[in-house]
Amino acid sequence: MIHTAVVVLFWTLLGFFVGSIPFSLVIGKLFFKVDIRKYGDGNPGATNLWKARGFGWGALAYAFDFFKGAVPAGLCFFLFKITDWGIVPISLAPIAGHAFSPFLRFRGGKAIATTYGVWTGLTIWEAPIFLVVSTFFFSLFQKVHSWIQVLVMLSLLAYLWIRFQDQPFLYPFVAVWLGNFIIVLIKHWDELKCWPQPQPWLMKLWKKNH
Repeated sequence: MIHTAVVVLFWTLLGFFVGSIPFSLVIGKLFFKVDIRKYGDGNPGATNLWKARGFGWGALAYAFDFFKGAVPAGLCFFLFKITDWGIVPISLAPIAGHAFSPFLRFRGGKAIATTYGVWTGLTIWEAPIFLVVSTFFFSLFQKVHSWIQVLVMLSLLAYLWIRFQDQPFLYPFVAVWLGNFIIVLIKHWDELKCWPQPQPWLMKLWKKNH
């Protein structure tokens, strides 16, 4: 029990620390002398590095953000066999670190890439494929990115509940999801103040039939 508690504490602290490192911002300043927060939506994330210096550099930053979530979650869940409530702080730490980085006065990125990484670490390929497919699906109908993320997260809860309903780690997974969902809501709150906006083709279809 003591050994497990030490492992949980170690990976939680390490996950938060690594998660809080703003790799996109570091790459932008180190290699290009630019502040990527001056691009796009102003966040220090991989998407704005992509907009500032191209797809390749954005993909590299995305990979860093992805693996800082995937590695601690995957190692602890599959290698150290932490499948009880200890996996909750371990999984949420890199997401929280990225979203509320102390290196950026707790103004981090939106943690989408790190979210994908954590769920990859916990489920290997299942949850990330579900996330990609559901994101594509909701994007067909909804214009506002933040509302798409909310819908994707809600559908992820349904997936977890159905897929792992007979597994002893179901409730820890739901707890990870809840913390993840709260962080997503906080980081997208300003954009969520507007109503969901359907894609233009839906509006055209509505007008055509009415």
